[in-house]
Amino acid sequence: MIVRILLAVIYATLLSIVSRKCLHYYQLCSYRCNINYLCLYKSKYGCMLLCLGIITHLALVMLPFFSLSTAFCYALLLSLLLPTGLYVLLSKSKTQLHITRRLLRLCALQYVTLGVGCYFAQLLNSSIILPLLCLFLPLLLPLSNIILTPLELAINYYYLNKASHKLINSACTVIGITGSYGKTSVKNILSTLLGDCIATPHSYNTPLGIAKFINQTDINTTYVIVEMGAKHRWDIDKLCRLYKPTYGIITGIAPCHIQTFGNMTNLINTKQELLLNLPDSGLCVMPDNLRTTTFAQVGKCKRLFVPLSQSSSACKNCPTIDNIKCSSMGSSFTLHYNGKQVECNTILVGEHNIHNIELACAMALYLGVELDSIAQSIATLQPIPHRLCLIKQNGFTILDDSYNANIDGVRALCSVLGMFTCKRLIITQGIVEQGKHQQEQNVLVGQLLSSCADIVCVVGSNSTYITQGLLNKHFDINNIYVANSLEHAVQLLSNQLMGNLLVFQNDLPDNL
Repeated sequence: MIVRILLAVIYATLLSIVSRKCLHYYQLCSYRCNINYLCLYKSKYGCMLLCLGIITHLALVMLPFFSLSTAFCYALLLSLLLPTGLYVLLSKSKTQLHITRRLLRLCALQYVTLGVGCYFAQLLNSSIILPLLCLFLPLLLPLSNIILTPLELAINYYYLNKASHKLINSACTVIGITGSYGKTSVKNILSTLLGDCIATPHSYNTPLGIAKFINQTDINTTYVIVEMGAKHRWDIDKLCRLYKPTYGIITGIAPCHIQTFGNMTNLINTKQELLLNLPDSGLCVMPDNLRTTTFAQVGKCKRLFVPLSQSSSACKNCPTIDNIKCSSMGSSFTLHYNGKQVECNTILVGEHNIHNIELACAMALYLGVELDSIAQSIATLQPIPHRLCLIKQNGFTILDDSYNANIDGVRALCSVLGMFTCKRLIITQGIVEQGKHQQEQNVLVGQLLSSCADIVCVVGSNSTYITQGLLNKHFDINNIYVANSLEHAVQLLSNQLMGNLLVFQNDLPDNL
């Protein structure tokens, strides 16, 4: 009995180590058993699990025919699990597995499940239980998660309720920012312009991510800026009900997360949930290309439509920008407001960043920040990591645009690349979560990049579509490289980097 229990613990431990990659994928999928998680079976890791299960099954089935001892077969399984476990532990991922309490609870339940399974496999001398454990290891996580759902819901409710009450009981005013792109950039810019505020860090834009920040932060400022992300219908409504914004900014609308939204109508309706939740006395700032859409009609709050082109007409109390000059070293422009003007300079590159600044300026000016103070703050703005961020290396330059995940972002990238005179080498994985428009959108990515790239290295599942777009625009096929990973892509281009620009467009997480 003791030996059986010991063996069960050993095999359960090894299977748990092997399942680390499953845990990582599951965490990246927000603990949902969706299509991106099930694609684990298509990866080389999934193939390893498949082979492991088949070999183990064959070994145990053939046991009677070769008079092999049970100990020998379990030793065979051990020899298979050890290298697999080592491979998983040593393999590198683009994003790190975050050890959270939820993850630990999930691991504990999975470990117990595996231990029980291994024990009964030995007790019954079964030739099928252990192979099934190997084969269906990724599906044990969703099963464990279903069992833990009541507990997780109760824990989530506690933290969300605590954060919501903390904000409501404070004297601060909440500003919510949503949109298909530019949320983090506008949030950071507005935070700099206002000064007396705190903002959710990095890309914290989910209910629990925001709650974690609020619960761990002393709120003693006038404003709290909350970035609001969404992948499903009613996501913004849920965030608004929790954190009660008084003011809002909608940065823009573009096809993004269509795979989870289902269609553009659901995406638009979800973004409009911010307007519907703002109070009558509140204000929402939006780009003027939304003026003629339903964004001008829903909700009862006031709204400012900011002109994002020099030819657009401005509404009352709305800033305007002209004399825009952009280069690879930064940007300058003239900011006008209520008959006054001020010259502004920033190291941020690209006209799209000036549009982000203009949206933030509209909100800051409405809240009473002086024009001269805004100009001084604009001069201190710093590039945001992974969003058209220039990084000087020994002999060459990196343009890190790895959070560029929509077609408007690709257009902005092409505009910036036109400012560089050196050779431009682009590593791209295209854009994802476009549903039935996946091919169409990535062919367009290739067509756009053909006008601003000298060499393009395509990586991942969108490679064929991007290449098709490049060739449609008669891009030189000799300047198209195909890589199986980002590391491989950098190796392919390594002898052409000196004196040139290396661009990373959309570094996808491991599950996409």
